Amino acid sequence: MASASDESELRWIDEENERASIDAVHAILASELSDWPAAYPADLSHDLTVCRFLRGHQRKEALAAEKMVAAVRYRMELSKDPA
Repeated sequence: MASASDESELRWIDEENERASIDAVHAILASELSDWPAAYPADLSHDLTVCRFLRGHQRKEALAAEKMVAAVRYRMELSKDPA
């Protein structure tokens, strides 16, 4: 059986500690990407994806948003490629 500390490490999103940063990144993305998040696939626009970018960039909101904007633009460009 998992201990309480193990269970806290397995949470997808730590609402208490990560929600404000996730919302802040979403706000930056909305200012940089037209129709964010409605016009983008769910696997790009989901809170968990935003959270993963935050975790991967030392929880720095501006840096995570910058990298995520680049990744989303790249992914959308790939989806346009007819090859």
